[in-house]
Amino acid sequence: MIIAIFYAHCSKNLYICPNLCGDHVYKPFFMRKKGNISLVKDARDRELYTVYIEVCKRHLSVYGRICQSAAIRETINHPSSRFYFSSERAERIIHLYRSGRRTTNNSPQARKCYEGLYKTFLAYISEHPDISRKRAIEDIINMPAPCFIICPRLAVSIISKMRILCRKELIRQLRH
Repeated sequence: MIIAIFYAHCSKNLYICPNLCGDHVYKPFFMRKKGNISLVKDARDRELYTVYIEVCKRHLSVYGRICQSAAIRETINHPSSRFYFSSERAERIIHLYRSGRRTTNNSPQARKCYEGLYKTFLAYISEHPDISRKRAIEDIINMPAPCFIICPRLAVSIISKMRILCRKELIRQLRH
């Protein structure tokens, strides 16, 4: 069972919230157009929050304090369990890279993730030459990604939202 632990901003209180970050197993899913977008966002948010908690624990044990900006930076650069975008988006990115063009105006995390996607695609196609390109892309987006594709501001808002959910879950469990 995974237990989500987070630290309050101004105190040393330790809040424990079981079941929020999932004690159940998520099967790989395929994101089609707009159908499963909330499932993907929920899984990404849970994973981001779990990584943030691990980073905070490590910072607290090493430095004795938590610097939020450093923890956020380390969290968004941490490898994620899958590529959090649709197969159509992955197909467009791979098409751009195969044609020699690169996506522009992207954050360093996005560039790192897109290059990781393309390298994974090339390796996967070389290992499985008989598989269709569409099926290869659907398999690849469920493979580990080099980092999260979010900006620090979005990461802070996701973590804040997850803290609120965790507090509500804790209060609900204490009342029952």
